[in-house]
Amino acid sequence: MKRNALLLLPILILSYVGPYAYVYAMTEADVFPRVERGDHEAIGKMSVRVDNQARMVIGQSFARTVGTDLVEWTEVTYEVLLGFNNRIFTTYINFPALLDVSKITFKATGIFNGTAIMTCSQYYDSLVAPTGFEILAVFQSILLAGNNTFVNAFCYGPGAPTVDYADLSVTYLGLLPITLSWEIRATVRGERAEETRTWSGVQSAIIRFR
Repeated sequence: MKRNALLLLPILILSYVGPYAYVYAMTEADVFPRVERGDHEAIGKMSVRVDNQARMVIGQSFARTVGTDLVEWTEVTYEVLLGFNNRIFTTYINFPALLDVSKITFKATGIFNGTAIMTCSQYYDSLVAPTGFEILAVFQSILLAGNNTFVNAFCYGPGAPTVDYADLSVTYLGLLPITLSWEIRATVRGERAEETRTWSGVQSAIIRFR
């Protein structure tokens, strides 16, 4: 009797664990690869953009005595809009969600007449995304608002006397043409798959300094 009971125990364990093991094996072999393929497709469709206008936010004046001379200069802060587009994707259970975008770095240089007139270097921890615990109306509003997410980046450069904005304002009517070289790097994640992506570009842009 005892021997029969010992033989029966593995059978009972297999009958209990077997279905779960089968489902897990099928999930690993079929479901998870499809989820990851969908994630990679969604990540590939996401795009970024850098606005072609930089706006002067503030100019700060500084002064320092060097020997017997008083040296004065200005440093300028600019604002540039960054866009992260097409973040909505469909999960395996056919439910809409937002790609998680984190560890974002933005670097750029604005060139005017061969001189770097502004440089940008900024880091963002992550973009806004729903947690999944919101009520449906709130979840949908975050989802739609987050599909095309915009954030401000701040750039810095020299002001007067290195750059005479009063003269440029007259010459260029308040719109200074520059060549903007930029790079955005971020970690993008779907349901399971994760990629670190880099986008870059060189574009004509303008600085609004009035």
